[in-house]
Amino acid sequence: MKLLGQWVYLYRAAGRAAQTVDFRLSARRDVAAAKAFFKKAIKSQGQPPHSITLDGYAASHRAVREMKADGVLPDDTKLRSSKYLNNLIVQPEMAHTGISQIMQIGRMAHAFHMKVIPHASIGIGIYQAASLHAAAALPNVPMHEYQHSVFDRNLAHVKTTMRCEHGAFTLPEGPGLGIEPIDSVWAFVAGGWR
Repeated sequence: MKLLGQWVYLYRAAGRAAQTVDFRLSARRDVAAAKAFFKKAIKSQGQPPHSITLDGYAASHRAVREMKADGVLPDDTKLRSSKYLNNLIVQPEMAHTGISQIMQIGRMAHAFHMKVIPHASIGIGIYQAASLHAAAALPNVPMHEYQHSVFDRNLAHVKTTMRCEHGAFTLPEGPGLGIEPIDSVWAFVAGGWR
């Protein structure tokens, strides 16, 4: 990631429920940086982890082996490698999946302790309203993506109480999804079908 004009690597440890345990920014991604991060995380938690899941990057695996050999980590610390287990966020898009599928994705993600952060849907606001309703019904949605170039422009084409102000969405209220296309949208659609 780029921070203040400099490229840095983000080391992040997450617990079972996907909460961030600790993190460290480093100018390098090597064995020394991985060891420094693990030592920082162990110190902040007061004890070493029972298991560690890493992606396939060899330096992180080597750092764990060396820390076991040095006695910093217990010998029985389980080391797993998975490029998917550390993916703790799912980002479905309503326009591509639909309400039923987003709810199913959300329940499955919850079962695996993953967060859902729905993608800001394109369209005239109907997909966004559906996505916000689905997000409100799921237990593992800490936020919803917002794109001003999509969301704000779409509000001009619908009647709705849906808003995004000061970083928070107002859930649309009313019949159905709480959103209705304005007359000019209906006229455009009807004209397009002739």
